[in-house]
Amino acid sequence: MRSVTIVTLVGWIGAIVALALYYIGTPKDSGGIGDYLRSHFKLNVGATTGFLNNGLLKGAFASVVVTFVVCAVGFMLNLMRHKRKTDRYNKLLITLWIVSGILIIAFLIGYARQIL
Repeated sequence: MRSVTIVTLVGWIGAIVALALYYIGTPKDSGGIGDYLRSHFKLNVGATTGFLNNGLLKGAFASVVVTFVVCAVGFMLNLMRHKRKTDRYNKLLITLWIVSGILIIAFLIGYARQIL
C-alpha cells in the first residue's frame, strides 16, 4: 500500500510541475486564467512575448504524459494488491489518472502543432 501512496505523490508532483510549466510558458497578456492569477496574487512570471514558449509547452505535455503513465502503473499496483474485501482503490490516483488523460487530449487538440 505504501508503494501506491508513493506513486500517487509522484503523480501529483508531476501534475503540479505540468501546471507550473504551462503557466510560465503562457504570455502575460493571454487573457486566460494566467492573467487572473497574476492580478490576484501579484505574480510577474510568464512569457514576455505574445506567443507561447514552445519549450515549456513541450515540457508541460511531457510532464502530463509521465503523470498519466505513473498513475497507470500505480493503478496496476493497486489492482495486484486488491485481494481482501477491506482493500480499497486509491481514489486520488484514479482521479489524477482521469484528469491527466483529459489534459493529454486537451493538449493534443489545442497545441498539436507546437507539441509534435
